[in-house]
Amino acid sequence: MLLNTLISFSVFLVLFLAGKKNQPSEIRQFDILLSLPFLELKENVQENNIKTISDSFSIFYNNNFILYRFPYTFIEQHNDKLVNIEIRFTYFIFKFGSAHGYSYDPGKNDSIKTLNVDSILYKQGLGKTDILLDSGYQITEVISKLDNFILTEKYSSISKPTRYFPDTVVYSYTDQFRDLPFSFSKKIEERKKLKILKIRGVYNSRFNDEYKTVLPKREFYFEIKPQYAIKDKFVFYVFGLHDKTIVNDRNDSIAIR
Repeated sequence: MLLNTLISFSVFLVLFLAGKKNQPSEIRQFDILLSLPFLELKENVQENNIKTISDSFSIFYNNNFILYRFPYTFIEQHNDKLVNIEIRFTYFIFKFGSAHGYSYDPGKNDSIKTLNVDSILYKQGLGKTDILLDSGYQITEVISKLDNFILTEKYSSISKPTRYFPDTVVYSYTDQFRDLPFSFSKKIEERKKLKILKIRGVYNSRFNDEYKTVLPKREFYFEIKPQYAIKDKFVFYVFGLHDKTIVNDRNDSIAIR
């Protein structure tokens, strides 16, 4: 009886471990959001205006594979008449540590290209970014939220290197997603042992000698926003070409094993 029990338990253990090993991999998505102010110059300086440029791209992680999704505006014309305008995406996937990756554009035939990882990330994905703005600033406020831990630190300028630096910098951190390779500032994260979710810079309103006008209060921000429902089928398709364990467990739209 004891022997049969041990044999049954051993079989169960082997099947359990095999099942764990063959479980489908999970894909995680993070959106990177950017907002930057710039001065729109007019002939009459009194008409100068502050505009805001907003941009974004998405990063998907699975095991050792990383996929970037970059949006672009597709414009279709016929006889100089606008027929269609829509947002489309290109995709770039590579294995962590690899020097080269693969670019996909589902809107074009034969669009798969082998490209240098550093070059693509530098041009489109904020590669080698390290936004370190606490030099010349002093901390003035600290706020902690216990729910889904978020720490916010506010710094005020005491000696800005140049006028291009903001008057106030606000960092928001979390103790989650620390395994996320992408970072706005690895130097700060190594020091804090936390992941930066958002960096916000605020410029106070003041007269600008160069443009002979008063620049209004404005701000920029860089933000990492986790997503919990991946709806882009092509993401699973591209990952599936490189890792056959991928499965979409959050909706029934597609499953690649």
